[in-house]
Amino acid sequence: MQATGLSLDDVVVAEGRWQTQDCDALVNGIPPRPNSVKIFVDVVHQPDTFIWRSTVDVTYLEDCLLSFVSWHVNKLVFENTTDAIGQESPI
Repeated sequence: MQATGLSLDDVVVAEGRWQTQDCDALVNGIPPRPNSVKIFVDVVHQPDTFIWRSTVDVTYLEDCLLSFVSWHVNKLVFENTTDAIGQESPI
């Protein structure tokens, strides 16, 4: 799964794994908003990207590397991972 920025240019800002859309799944102590999902960030391409639901400790995407973040579902690109199971990202 790839996350695109929240601007109109839809630049891929990170790669990660979709975790859940459950409204009880807290991210940084905050419940998700409607139309958002909890993702795990594996790779950050644009570290200075502001995250959608910032906190005192987490403001930029670089703060979320190897952790969870809430991201708007319309700004995610889901890839078919059937062929990629057990493979590392080429980046």
